This record gives sequence, C-alpha cells and structure tokens, in this order.
Amino acid sequence: ILFPLSKGKTSAIDKLIDELVDQHNSVASLIKRIKASDSPENELNKLGSILEKHIRKEERELFPKIQEVLSENKLKELELLLGKTSASCKI
Repeated sequence: ILFPLSKGKTSAIDKLIDELVDQHNSVASLIKRIKASDSPENELNKLGSILEKHIRKEERELFPKIQEVLSENKLKELELLLGKTSASCKI
C-alpha cells in the first residue's frame, strides 16, 4: 500500500523504495534458508541485523520523505488504508 502510493514522487523516495524492496526479498530468502537449516543460529543473527537496518531506513529516511511530499489528504487516506489492512491481519 505504502510503496505504490509513494512511488514516483521523488527520485530519492524511488531509490529508497527500490532498496527496501530488495531488502524485503533478502529477508524472504533468508527466512527460507532458516526454515531449511538444521543449525539456523548464524542465519537468525543475520536476519536480526538486516531487520534492524531495514526498519531504521524506513523510519528515519523513507517515512519522513513521504511525509514531506504527500498531502494531508493522501496521508489520511494512507492511514485509513493501513488501518484496514492491519485490522484484517490475523496472527
């Protein structure tokens, strides 16, 4: 929801989104390796490190840039969309 709504606003945002999508793919790949491993300790450590950097990049770089370029109406729309999505997620 966030990436498609934000993509194409600035080249800096587009670059960050591309990096974050690559990281999402790396995380998915690493999780598969962890599930298949008899000794996943090293991979789990690597996953923790990747996730920490990823979350920091989103919070400190991407989110502020998005807040700068999206209108208040778009931000409210995004908030509603994300709220509906998280409400429908089941753990």
